Formats: sequence, structure tokens, C-alpha cells
Amino acid sequence: MNASEYIRSNFEPSDRLAVVLINKRAGAVIQRLSTAALIAKPDFQAWLKLKNSQAFEVYISMNALKPDARGRTKADVAEIRHVYLDFDENGTAAAHALLKRTDLPTPNYMVNTSKDKWQVIWRVAGFTR
Repeated sequence: MNASEYIRSNFEPSDRLAVVLINKRAGAVIQRLSTAALIAKPDFQAWLKLKNSQAFEVYISMNALKPDARGRTKADVAEIRHVYLDFDENGTAAAHALLKRTDLPTPNYMVNTSKDKWQVIWRVAGFTR
């Protein structure tokens, strides 16, 4: 599944999302807020690929933001679409241990974001802040 397909399958076209790009070497941060439909378009995806090739890490919000949101704080969340965990240390072992648990539902997505780092994502409905 590519990034555009992921966005289309996990969000409503009108959902407002934050895309954050971080270049740790340069100390640069770029944030864009837009609809899922626009973020999934080829021109936006091409821009993200270009920035990624320039050492920017690319992040997308997991939950829809309010129409007037200017950031991505908890107060800016309009609707919770996902619950997620980031495993940044010993991530592979932690992800394997999570999959063995019987008290949790199976994640919808497990993304190996970089060496030994994982993001585990569940799609949810009816959650409130």
C-alpha cells in the first residue's frame, strides 16, 4: 500500500490532517494542514518525496483535526480515527511482544519506520478525547 492509498483508506476526503516534516540535521520543521484528499494527490506526494530525499522525516497526524485548527494538539482533534504506539527503542522486540498479547486487538497496521523503530496502529470509531 502506498501513502496515497493509506490516506484514502484511513480518512474521509474532507478530514483535515497535519503533515509535519522534520530535518534534525538542519533543525528545520515544516508543518502543513490540509484535507486528506489534497494530501493524497500526486503533486503533494511528490513534494513529500522530494523533502524526504532532502533528509526530512515525514509524519502525518493520525486523527482528523477541527476545521479551525492551526496545530496538532489534543484540543485540535475533531475526531479520533486511530490509536497508535511508537516503539523507538528495542522496537522490533516490543512489536513482536505486542503481537503475542491476547488482551489486545490485532493492529490494523504495523509500520517499520526505520531500523528497529515501529509504529503500531489501530483503526477505531466512537472514541472521544
